Amino acid sequence: MEIAYNGSRKRVQAAAGIPVMIREIYTTYHLPVMPKELTLADVHFWYDPLIPELVKMQNENKKNKKVKK
Repeated sequence: MEIAYNGSRKRVQAAAGIPVMIREIYTTYHLPVMPKELTLADVHFWYDPLIPELVKMQNENKKNKKVKK
């Protein structure tokens, strides 16, 4: 599966990716269902559209950290 990581898209195993995806979904959308009720298709439905913006934000954060040093 693919997640936004350190300013780029990264393929990771599901065991590593699902918690990251669920955390970001609930941070962004505040869904009214419990995380354990989500199917893998649900997780992809909610998370995949977030990847481009997450990559952009992560790159901006990296850039800002370099400027502060």
